[in-house]
Parts: sequence; structure tokens; C-alpha cells
Amino acid sequence: MQYSAARRVTVVVLCLCCGFSAQTKSPATLSPQVQSVSTAPAKKKPTKAKLTPQQEQGLRLLKSAEAAAAGLSAPPRAYVLWQVSHGYRKVNQAKADAVLRRAFLASRAIEDQPDADDCRVEPACHVQRWLQSEILEEMMRPASDKRDAERVEKLLPEADAEVRKRMLERLASEYIRKGNLDRARQLMDQIDDDHYSYFLAGQMMAALPVSRGEDRLAVFAQAFRNYQSRNLEDLAPDQFDFGVLLVRFWRDVPSMALDAADAILERSKDRDESKKAHSVTITLLNGKSLAFESEYEYRLFQLLPILQELDQSKAKDLLAEHDKARAALDQYPSGMQSLDPNYYGDKPIDEKAMPGVMNVSGAVYDDPVTDGEYQAKMQLGAQIFAQLQKVTEEMKDDPESAYQDAMNLPLQSPSHFSSSPRAVGLRRVAFALIKKNPTLAKAAMNEARRLMQDAEPLKQALFLAEVPDFYLKLGDEDGARSAIKDQVKVAEKLYAIDSDPGDPNLAFKGAWPSSNAWRNSLLQATKVSSAFAEEILAQIPDPDIAGFQQVMYANALLGAEKSSIAVIEWHKVGRHGGIFMSN
Repeated sequence: MQYSAARRVTVVVLCLCCGFSAQTKSPATLSPQVQSVSTAPAKKKPTKAKLTPQQEQGLRLLKSAEAAAAGLSAPPRAYVLWQVSHGYRKVNQAKADAVLRRAFLASRAIEDQPDADDCRVEPACHVQRWLQSEILEEMMRPASDKRDAERVEKLLPEADAEVRKRMLERLASEYIRKGNLDRARQLMDQIDDDHYSYFLAGQMMAALPVSRGEDRLAVFAQAFRNYQSRNLEDLAPDQFDFGVLLVRFWRDVPSMALDAADAILERSKDRDESKKAHSVTITLLNGKSLAFESEYEYRLFQLLPILQELDQSKAKDLLAEHDKARAALDQYPSGMQSLDPNYYGDKPIDEKAMPGVMNVSGAVYDDPVTDGEYQAKMQLGAQIFAQLQKVTEEMKDDPESAYQDAMNLPLQSPSHFSSSPRAVGLRRVAFALIKKNPTLAKAAMNEARRLMQDAEPLKQALFLAEVPDFYLKLGDEDGARSAIKDQVKVAEKLYAIDSDPGDPNLAFKGAWPSSNAWRNSLLQATKVSSAFAEEILAQIPDPDIAGFQQVMYANALLGAEKSSIAVIEWHKVGRHGGIFMSN
């Protein structure tokens, strides 16, 4: 992804797999007739768990923050209520749901920034859109009954227009997961062409039983029409495109499969002719890659296994004419399905399985040399990922080898935005060996922290996020305090960048890197002692950030699960830009 030299964006998504426990259903009330003849004793209402003194303190702080939110402007009011709902979910599910709805209602009063049309980072210029998306997504997370999706549907008419379009796909996916395929189909019919998802179409086709073959045909036909209507510039190959849908389900649509393959090949030719550089690279998670000089060559690799069964003569001629595609198919005879049978097969995708493909990317730069350098960095990143996976696999049975392999990882990542691979590997080893070999675990973590001492503040913040928890699990409170103090120092450095008068971070303050670093230090400090956490809270110099962190502290006291937070930088001038992913 590229950004203009005048702006930068940094996005970090933390705790991607967090969520909430399912809502508890109340026992059904007996009808008067049943009550009159029943001799069984009435069921007692479940006794509420008694709160600890620490939780009582957290609840008081949470109620105070909820009341104070009424006096805030719309953006912080919606944000605070959203975070308050996390804490209530620990003690009162109904209250949490009510506060979350109030957060959504508060978001309706938020207005876009003046330059919103030129801004691609929502927490900076489209705060309403960002908060509404987060709040509605959260409403989906309990996910044990159909009411969650239905209540989000009811709120959609009140949401930002872009949010409504996105949530149609999200809702359809949720209904597919719950088996309500008819409602999912109805929502898919409402998705406009620009937001149509071939991945969603694949989810639907995989979920439809064999007995509903006509519905499978209808879904594929809808996707095919959408593909044919798209502008050429919107058809860059990726892991979710129409070609992938055809690879997975061509046997279910014999009447359309050949026409669809021909259409993809023809449009790839048109795209190649419209741009000088149209190479495509498939980067595999085992560190290998497949490079094609044109998009047409890539599409041949993708589609020839289908053509070999549908039109053998045509497939034979194409293979004879295109060496690159033939060589790739000699190595991977089933094309994409050879690379990853889970993802590119016709069954529902196992989301827990490690994918085989890291990325499918067309040329990013027009200059072939510059693009070649970019693709080489991508491949090096995949190789490092494969080495990290090896370290992870070794930790269970051969911790010493895992430690040595982690020590052999590169000191620097090919990506400017990633932490040191060696430090990341050592941190993994440290956590894995806490019980089995605490001495080696501590040595690994100490070395990892040493390697990150001179890193950029944001990299340090990402790396340190869970480090204090390592020392707490090891029973080393002094080590935990030391790591937390390091987090606070990094937060102060980040705040100097975020609040730079000459080039401030324009994102919403709750998403600032400094705000997130203070949040992580508070969450960990609360595990040490309330007094330690309150000392950190009192030293936060920004009143807005301090107010947000008061809510985070209350949630930590209650024992609420750590919530997902986007971390954003959006500066007008000066620094590089990119997308950070958490380690």
C-alpha cells in the first residue's frame, strides 16, 4: 500500500482474537396453566457472584466514567461508552448491551473532518465511520443467538452510509455461520457492485448443501455478473478474487465455468495491455514464491487445471505457448489447490489452519526494478515468517534448538515497520519455556529486551505490550515492574511525537500510539498493585488520554478481557507511512 509523501498512516490492530462470552439466556417463564398444576419447587434465580473489593472499586470508577461521558463532545462520548461497555460485560451483560447501544447513538452526532474525502484513515478523518464499525462489530461478538445479528440490522438505517454497505457483508457472513442461508442471500442481493465480496460468495457456496444446487448456480451467476461489470483497474489479482471463486467451485457450475475462465483470461490480457508492468507474485508462507511476468501468465497457472478438464485441446495449446505457466504447473500440478488445498478447495475453509499463501500481489510499482526490490522484500518477509514458525514448532519438544534458531534469526526485518525478528523469536521462546525451563526463558527475554533498547518508540511499544506478563507468570514482580516502567518511558516518547506542535498526530486521541502504550502499562500494572497503576495514571500529562485510561483502569480492576484497539498515526508532513501489524 502506498501513501503520499505528505502524509503517513500507521495502523496496528491489537488483540485480534479477543471477544466476549455468550449471553446467558434466562429460563423461560411458565404459563399460568402450567404453574397451577406443577408441584416442583420454583427455580431460584442464579446467585450473582460476589465482587472482590478490587472489582467494587472498578465498578465505581466505571459508573463515574459513564456519568461523566454525558458532558463530553460526541467523539469522546461514543468512545468512552464503547470502552465502558467492556467493563460492564464482566458483571452485567444487559447493562453492557445498553451502554453499547448508547455509544452507537452518540456516534450519530459525530461530523467528518473537512479534509475527510482525501483521507484514507478513518480514526483520523472519518471518526464516526470508525467508531460505528467498531461498535456494530462488537455487537456481533457474543454471537450465540440470532438476536445479535438482528439488532445490528435494526441499527443499520441510522448508521453512516459506508458503514451500512460494509455491514451488509458482515451480517451475511454471520447469518451463513449460523445457518440462516436464506437471510444471508437476501442481504447479498442488497450489496452494491463496489462492495460485492467474492470471498462471501465462496462462503455461501460452501455452506449451501448439495440439494440446493440451483442456489449455488445463482450465487455464482451473481458473482460472475459483478466481475464482468467491474472496471479493469478494480480487478487486480488477490486471494479473494473471482478467479479464486472459480477455482473452488467450477465443478458446481459446469454451464458457466468455461465462459468464466475465458472472461478472466480475456480481462487479464486487457489489464496487461493497459499498464507497462503487470507482473504477479505469489508469496508462500514457507518462504518460497512464484513470479509471473504478466497477469495473463498468472491466470493461466490459476485456471489451466480447470481448462484441462473442460477443454483439453485449448489447454494443450496454451501450455505449449506459455513456458512460465507450464513450469509452474509442473511444480504444482493442481495450481492454486496444490499451494493450499484448504483455502482453495470446495469445502468450508478451516479458519484455524495455517494458510499456505501469504500474499498474491500484482505489480506495486510501474518501474520493474523498483517492483522487483519490493517483491524481494516480500519474499524475505515470508522466509523470516517460516523461520519463526520453525522456532514455534520446536519449542514443545526441543526448547534448546528453538532458542538457538531464534538467536540465528535476522536482527532486522525487511519491513521498516516490523520489530526485530530475532527479538520476536526470543520472546516466543521465553513465554513457551516459563514452566519447563525458567532459567532459559528469562535469558531469552532479557536478550530480546536488550535487542529492542535502541528501536523506534512504536516498535518498542508493540514489543513490550505483553512482556510484563511474562515476568508475572515467572513470579518475578521486580522484573514486571521494570518492564512496565519501560512501557511508560516509551509512552512518554510516543506522546512527544503524537503531540508535536509542528506536526501533530491528527487521529482521534484514543487511537494514538502513546494512548495505547499507557493502556498496556496500566493493564499490566493493575496485576502488580492498584497503587502502582494509579501512580502511572496520575502521571499521564494529557487530560483527554488520562480520562480514557481511567476507563481502561476500571476495566482492568473488574477483570474484563482486553479489548481490540486500533492504533493510528496520521501526520500531515515529515515522516514515513505504512501499516504496522502487531507481533
